Amino acid sequence: MSIKIVKTEGVVGGNPRIEGTRVQVADVAQYYTELNWSVEKISSELDLTPDQVLEALKYYYGHSKGIREIIRARKAETA
Repeated sequence: MSIKIVKTEGVVGGNPRIEGTRVQVADVAQYYTELNWSVEKISSELDLTPDQVLEALKYYYGHSKGIREIIRARKAETA
């Protein structure tokens, strides 16, 4: 089965997410890059397969500028 990253208007603000979930690429990227969580821990905590986590990270590294902007905007909202 192919794992896809999708954007759907009205779902998690239209931000990139793992298809079939509400888990955003930004969530996975933040746990991995800022909290130093392993792929296995992210997978376990977010009820994802390791392949889903890896696909989200692959998307993040290919679109890091946009994903980092989503993360910055979220942090600004909670500050």
